[in-house]
Amino acid sequence: MSLRILVLASALSQAAHVTLAQSPEQRLGMLEARVSELCQFHYRDRRPHGFVPADVVGNEHLRWGFPGGDCDVLLGDYFITCHDRSNRIPQWVTYRLDSVSVAGEAERTDDFRADPYLPDYQRAELRDYEASGYDRGHMAPAAAFRRSEAAMSETFKLSNMAPQTPALNRQMWRMLEEDIRELALRAASIWAYTGSLFLDENGSITEPTIFIGENRVAVPTHFYKVMLAETAACGPTPTPPSYTAPQSSRLLMFGFVMRNQTDPLEGEAGDYAVSVDLVETLTRLDFFSALPDSLEDVLEETAAEYWPLPIGTTR
Repeated sequence: MSLRILVLASALSQAAHVTLAQSPEQRLGMLEARVSELCQFHYRDRRPHGFVPADVVGNEHLRWGFPGGDCDVLLGDYFITCHDRSNRIPQWVTYRLDSVSVAGEAERTDDFRADPYLPDYQRAELRDYEASGYDRGHMAPAAAFRRSEAAMSETFKLSNMAPQTPALNRQMWRMLEEDIRELALRAASIWAYTGSLFLDENGSITEPTIFIGENRVAVPTHFYKVMLAETAACGPTPTPPSYTAPQSSRLLMFGFVMRNQTDPLEGEAGDYAVSVDLVETLTRLDFFSALPDSLEDVLEETAAEYWPLPIGTTR
């Protein structure tokens, strides 16, 4: 009861801008929405370490744990989104890939649209990207969901997108996604996280400074990907004696960070490989926490030595 009173007081204070010209019903509706938003934030901001939302327990996309995040979790049939309502972009998107999921023949639907499951005042709209100079950058890439038209279409919701420069989205980022699909054709399974970063010139976490559209969709300074691959083809993984790897498989881990810059990135995708530990520091998330700690520590501490991995390569 006391929490409700405190939240209500905060909502009343923040709703002071509501004009008297509005009807009592409109003012009440806005106030109730704000109370609900603040209550949700209160509980979301106090999730204990290792918290897993009940409705994602056992979900195949989160086989290796829930990384956390200050976000609204959107459950889809083909991927899961951690949506940042303040910035109107995903904090992270996660999905499982295998040879079947990336080998389909569904064509691009290009049915870009706002996510109907998000309130108008918490989501990006198509008009926000118009004439912005930024691409609608997929976090769960369309080309990895050719298994069906429904899967393909799901990737075109704006809740799965963030503003990316054409130089990044259409070049180095695209090449990285192509490499991941090639690996998925050989791996038993890949679990991937893709998301946005806001970093200053020193590489420290900061607040967004660039926004597009009337809804102020935040423009990330960088994007990241982290992956866990369960595959026998890529050779042995350095595992501690106490860990027993899944039968006929090995676990490999990869991390990448790329700057969202206007000039094309130089080199190859593998030049932007980093340790998953570094990505966790930059995101304040804990990826793959369901792994035994001893194995997780080994896999997360170093960047990939080779990328992309040819068949039979050991690491």
